[in-house]
Amino acid sequence: MINRALSDNGFLLIVEDQRIPVGEKAHKNGFLVLDTAHLRTLFSIKEADVAAGLFTFHDARGDGRLKAHLINRALFRTNH
Repeated sequence: MINRALSDNGFLLIVEDQRIPVGEKAHKNGFLVLDTAHLRTLFSIKEADVAAGLFTFHDARGDGRLKAHLINRALFRTNH
């Protein structure tokens, strides 16, 4: 579904707070928080993908808490 919604050169932006602060209400089954290593595994990210700018991430605060990941549409294909 996401793949169809993105343009050919589109990116999915995922922003995660890696240490959810007090006050967040969990779903009855809990949280799913994905960090860089998890996303690399989920999308089978290779070093060539990173070098080509198809997968990038930024640690906004520099402390590992608030991270943004950009994942190019090409990485949603199962045979990339």
